[in-house]
Amino acid sequence: MELDAELSALAAQEDLSADLVRRLLQHPGARRSVALLRRDLTDELIAEIIELGSVRTLAANTSVPSRIRARFAEHPEQAVRCAVAASVRDEPLGLLARLAADPDPSVRSFLAMNEHLPAELLALLAAESEASVWMLSFSRGTHTCPPAAPAPPNLTRQQAESLLAQAGL
Repeated sequence: MELDAELSALAAQEDLSADLVRRLLQHPGARRSVALLRRDLTDELIAEIIELGSVRTLAANTSVPSRIRARFAEHPEQAVRCAVAASVRDEPLGLLARLAADPDPSVRSFLAMNEHLPAELLALLAAESEASVWMLSFSRGTHTCPPAAPAPPNLTRQQAESLLAQAGL
């Protein structure tokens, strides 16, 4: 396996210690995997990921606490608001309505794909534009994806340390 792919796979390893996760943040590909896939991110790691410029990827992680994802809904970058709109729940109450009123049509289009969107907001978005009608014409959850590749075996701490050293991290 290529070094970048190995680092990204290591970043998704569930039993990885926080100190190794923190070192992986220095590698752009591994940082994206950490930001998107990890379910155990602390507030400190989240702040570091944001500081390193991976807020858009972090916004798509459904395991990030709702209080933080709600802040992403107010982010100045439309790509960050799109990422959170696609999967956020209505926590705090009214968050989905705020996103439905976003001035950027792409944010509203991503929101239209959100499986947690209540029927009344879905109808509002569908009535708004032809693009939303087109996006909503697809049945949710009926598309097929290729089967997932098997996860690589978990690395021991010694193997992880060796891989990080090889990458200069």
